[in-house]
Amino acid sequence: MNIQLGDIITGEISGIKPYGLFIKTNNQVTFCHISNISKSFTSNLSNFKMGQIVQAKVIQFVDDKINV
Repeated sequence: MNIQLGDIITGEISGIKPYGLFIKTNNQVTFCHISNISKSFTSNLSNFKMGQIVQAKVIQFVDDKINV
């Protein structure tokens, strides 16, 4: 699968840290920083659960890693 900037991806939350979410999609783990979770300020991720299916927009590629 060829993922490009601006694509909307669907994946499963595979990790939750105070600074963001790790999302597994197509056998690749992506990262979503807490500042990109919402348009409004978010200080915790308590409403997210491991294994939850989420959608995210690809905003950046860094060293062959995808940030959403």
